[in-house]
Amino acid sequence: MTPILYIDEFTRTSPSKDAMISILEKMGMTPIVFNGVSGRTMLSMGMLRWARRVIANNFRRLTKYQDAEIIFLEPSAWSVFRDEAPNLIGPSPIFSRCFLYDDWLLRHKEKLNLHPLDKSTILLHEHCHQMALNPIGLSQRLLSLIPGTTVIRVGDSCCGMAGAYGYMKRNYDLSMQIGKPLFDAINQYPGAIVSAPGISCQKQILDGTARHAFHPVELINLSFGSAGQVH
Repeated sequence: MTPILYIDEFTRTSPSKDAMISILEKMGMTPIVFNGVSGRTMLSMGMLRWARRVIANNFRRLTKYQDAEIIFLEPSAWSVFRDEAPNLIGPSPIFSRCFLYDDWLLRHKEKLNLHPLDKSTILLHEHCHQMALNPIGLSQRLLSLIPGTTVIRVGDSCCGMAGAYGYMKRNYDLSMQIGKPLFDAINQYPGAIVSAPGISCQKQILDGTARHAFHPVELINLSFGSAGQVH
């Protein structure tokens, strides 16, 4: 069955989109690219009626893809379909077919042909939503499939951005204080690759450490088929 790659409002311009399409093509699949709005931004601001309309529209558009698995790149968008949506519009078999990138790729890991990267240590910061709803460590297991790689999880709590919270001027100082343990952990490994799937987490890490954080699928794509260089 051809999988659906759900491109939400956060990942539409992210390199992770092209990286995941590339991975799926290397696996011999041509995904259906579904552009939608998850409703996460509305939910985070308490706009439940607006979010319900957005989610219901997604539901109507997805019903024509019967039995297709749906892959999400952004944890906060995926969690809408696994957590809030059933309560807002009612149960549906669609929601049980929604997978976060790491869970889906691990289920199909026999199709991954991975080679070492030019750096052997990856610092991984998982998103709060994936830690809350999926078994902890799936992204760590996925990245550990890259030969010769040591994956270290950093930051067991929120990065401090908390969705739109850290973007507000009045919250900036507290947001950075919350993120300081994560920043300190990353700064202990100046030569390591930094990885984080959440768009807001990536922004917070950049502001707090001046280090670019790659989405895990970007690193999987770099290692797929040949040794990869991380720039």
